[in-house]
Amino acid sequence: MDRSWMNESHMSPEYEDGVEQFLQFASERGRPNEEGKYYCPCINCLNGRRQLLNDIRDHLLCDGIKKNYTTWIWHGEVTDMQSGSQSEPFDVEMRDRLEDMIRDLGQESFKQAHAPVYEGLQSDSKKPLYAGCKNSS
Repeated sequence: MDRSWMNESHMSPEYEDGVEQFLQFASERGRPNEEGKYYCPCINCLNGRRQLLNDIRDHLLCDGIKKNYTTWIWHGEVTDMQSGSQSEPFDVEMRDRLEDMIRDLGQESFKQAHAPVYEGLQSDSKKPLYAGCKNSS
């Protein structure tokens, strides 16, 4: 499937058509949770939050899609690594939980790598803006 639309302007017909193709792909191949929500690949959610397809459409049209999300693994696309033959049956429920654990590990690693930045911001938020300032930090 052509993914050149991902680099187009959000206002272009090509981008809008691409979003619709992506949503169709996700609805046919993806695995929604019990509430019918899929991972949202917009630049704010980054496949870390689940949304309804209509909300994903809004996010993608307003905010844009994560540009490097070119293999739609969270939406049912099979990679070369995944397409190899499997000798044992694969438990779908376990796979969903495993994907969640991998995603959580990735987010935690990101937080650890950026801890000095967060600590600095937290420290700065407690300091007054200027000498004698008591209402804002």
